[in-house]
Amino acid sequence: MGFLAAAIQMKSEKDWQANLLQAEALLKQAAASGARLAILPENAFYNGRQSQEMAESWTGRTAAWAAAIAKTLGLYLLAGSFFEKNSNGLPYNTSLFLGPDGQRISAYRKTHLFDVDMTQGPSVSESSWASPGEELVLAKTKGVGCVGFSICYDLRFPELFRCLALQGAEVFLCPANFTFATGQLHWQLLLRARAAENGAYLIGAAQCGQSPTYRAYGHSMIVDPWGKVLAEGGQEPGVVMAEIDLPEVAQARRQLGMLQNRREDLYRLSAERVHFDQEEEEVGRSV
Repeated sequence: MGFLAAAIQMKSEKDWQANLLQAEALLKQAAASGARLAILPENAFYNGRQSQEMAESWTGRTAAWAAAIAKTLGLYLLAGSFFEKNSNGLPYNTSLFLGPDGQRISAYRKTHLFDVDMTQGPSVSESSWASPGEELVLAKTKGVGCVGFSICYDLRFPELFRCLALQGAEVFLCPANFTFATGQLHWQLLLRARAAENGAYLIGAAQCGQSPTYRAYGHSMIVDPWGKVLAEGGQEPGVVMAEIDLPEVAQARRQLGMLQNRREDLYRLSAERVHFDQEEEEVGRSV
């Protein structure tokens, strides 16, 4: 038997408290509908550029709220992303992954920063307010399988997802804040491609509507290991849910051979820094 997963679509602003109230209401809706796993979008708690002013530690108010709501609702929760303090420079864009006991299992710092200059769309330099992460991250859980992490712009780098799949990832989680211009062209395309080429589920939780910086695309989505869209949102805040059936991952990989039929005599991926967390029986282990 599978489990229900929920992609939480939000319209986050600069008001931290208002964003928390919105996230809490949507998470309660997901839990009441039977979700075991929920994913908040990128910039869920603060959607703006004041990274230094809003930066927190893993023991700050955002992490404390996420731990409490995960425990209260009994959810595996990927708490979108927030600005994490960095003593060596600009903050990280960081996702925290918590177990249903409220314990932190993993943390992932966005590795590919959104530095783009589009003719018909925004010019954005994420590296001017955030530092890139330096490792890939997976978590082996008791309740929702082996999870691989990404954030938004990471979707454009298939080698990241292939490295995670080769390390055993069955479900990719991707909190995002895609622009409307890029989203309408590539959001579904990228989600389906990353899922199908690796034989894995991919859950994309998105921002929607006009943000303080640009218009977000929305359309949060859950895609199965064959690349089929199981559920998709629109352009308003809400909850997108679908069933995750982990044996389907092994079925897709066995039948299509996308991992075992690689030509490592011709090409090879080398993931030098992969951080693998495992949920322990007594508590979730901190990274």
